[in-house]
This record gives sequence, C-alpha cells and structure tokens, in this order.
Amino acid sequence: CIVVREVYCDALGGYHHVSQDAQQCSDVNCLNGICGLGANVDPGEYPEQAERFFLPIWLHAGLIHMIMNMIVQLQLGAELEKIAGWWRFLIMYFGSGVGGNIFASVFVPDQVSVGASSSIYGLFGVDFVLLFHVWKVTENKYSSLMCSIISTVLYLGIGTLPWIDNWAHFGGFLTGLLLGNIFLPYFKWSGWKRNVGLITSLIVLAMGLALMLSLFYANQEPEFCSWCKYVSCIPYSPGMCDSTESS
Repeated sequence: CIVVREVYCDALGGYHHVSQDAQQCSDVNCLNGICGLGANVDPGEYPEQAERFFLPIWLHAGLIHMIMNMIVQLQLGAELEKIAGWWRFLIMYFGSGVGGNIFASVFVPDQVSVGASSSIYGLFGVDFVLLFHVWKVTENKYSSLMCSIISTVLYLGIGTLPWIDNWAHFGGFLTGLLLGNIFLPYFKWSGWKRNVGLITSLIVLAMGLALMLSLFYANQEPEFCSWCKYVSCIPYSPGMCDSTESS
C-alpha cells in the first residue's frame, strides 16, 4: 500500500481507495477492497469470508505442489478410503483440511497459504488411529508405528522451512486424530468402550472448533502469540523467515 493520487494509481493498475478521512495506509481496508470475493460490508468493517477455511484445500502454489500432494493422496488416501468407505473418507479428508486452516488463521493470520497439506496431515492422524484399532492383528506392529512416527515428525520438521504453513499441518493432524476416532470402523473397541470413545472425540472436536473460531473472530491482534510464527518457520539463518509474512 502506498499513498498516491488516483490518476497515478490507475496508471500503475492499482486499486484506489476513495475516502476523505484516509491519510495513511492503515486507514483503509485493503482486504475488503481487493480480496473481498464479493463481500459487501461497510467501510472500516472486515468482510465475512468463512469460505476461506475451505477454498485453500483446492488451491495450489503450482504444478509441482499439486503433483506432490496427489502422490501422497494416492499412497495413503487410497488405502484409507478402501477401509473407511468413500463418504467417511471425504468427511475425514475435508474436515481435517478445514480444521487445519482454522488453526493457521488463528496462530499465523498474516501468512498466506494454499494447498491440501492440512487434509493430508489429517490422513496421517487417521492412519495413527487405524493402527491403534488393528494393533492386535498387525504384523510388525512396532515397525509400522515407528514408520508412522518418523514420517510425521519428518514432515512437520520440513514444515519449519519458509513458505510452509506448519500450523495448518499441525491442526489438520489433530483434527484427523479425532475424526478418525469418530468415523473409522472400530476393530478394537466395542460396546461401551466404543460409545465412550465416540462421545469423547465428538465433545473434544466441538469444543476445539468453538475455541478456535472464537479466537479467530474475537482476536484482532496478529501478534497476540509472539512465538507462534516459529512453528511455521524457524530462522535457521538471519532473515530466513522475513519474507513469509504479508500485511
């Protein structure tokens, strides 16, 4: 945002905010004017854009990004879909994606991100739950557990590099754990144990969703959590994470 005359702004192909009271960039709402996606709100108010919790799942930063996500979806998602069924899989996949994006919007609201990674990390969480349910009949169970743990830790570690939204990954993984416990077929639990596990997971999921949405809509200060940005990007070298934020 820069302060210029309307003629000069038009020549640059920019968006000129018409306001008699605006003297500096902080006096205008760029989100409403440029990124509103059809939002119609009064000046000074922020548009309601709940669809942004869902839309990033369908958007990617390029062809390579999309192909990498598709490879993981085919390797992990295909097997989970066979076990859970297509409609349960869809709920777990998209539910994890939305949950991860809500996490990211709360803890790193000034970081722009796209991609289905939040949904994919949700599948990692579902895979952990599945391993727990079939533990007694799993061959090389400890090897499978270590493989899952190492893969998850490795991918979360990669998420500390610039331009990777690790909060979306973390939130998607937690949401996947809960959704997996709700929608996966119960091989281990039965009777009252199944009911207790189901009800507990539903309560925790509902309370977590309510808490995250409350924080998102009530908090207007992006820096309310000063250390949260280090979950998504650790400055292994000076200035490494400076370019990951947007205003």
